[in-house]
Amino acid sequence: MGRAIGNGPKSFYLYYLWQEHRSALAYDLQSRLHIQWRPLTWDRWATDPDARSNITFWRLWDQVKEILKDRSSHCFAALAGWVYAPSREEMVQWDVMASDGKLKDRNYRPWTDKRNDLFRAAPRQAVHDEAWKRNRRHFKEIWGEELTEEEK
Repeated sequence: MGRAIGNGPKSFYLYYLWQEHRSALAYDLQSRLHIQWRPLTWDRWATDPDARSNITFWRLWDQVKEILKDRSSHCFAALAGWVYAPSREEMVQWDVMASDGKLKDRNYRPWTDKRNDLFRAAPRQAVHDEAWKRNRRHFKEIWGEELTEEEK
């Protein structure tokens, strides 16, 4: 997200946010613009006259562009692949610590570190096959270590 959005299809960003990061888009629209938006289908537009007053896709894109200019927005964090959306104060705090030389890695920011993701998948448990268990028993016999109940 650090580069400018060129002449490509700008609607793709809005579509991607809607499909993959719907909660971030909904949160930013509700908290910053006080609106709720759902894409309008052709069938609904043709049959429901009240639905025509819904915000159009292109008008919404103009508003989402402004949201994306704010680096503390949830939409920006989702597109940048950050773990969470930091506040402006937190960003400034980490920048000051980096400039003062208080960080071991000047480029470290906790919102970009995947280890801080509370909702990440749990690490997979190692599955030990029979060959691994046989090699482990042999190693322990060589070094004179006692076998556990599972290894016997």
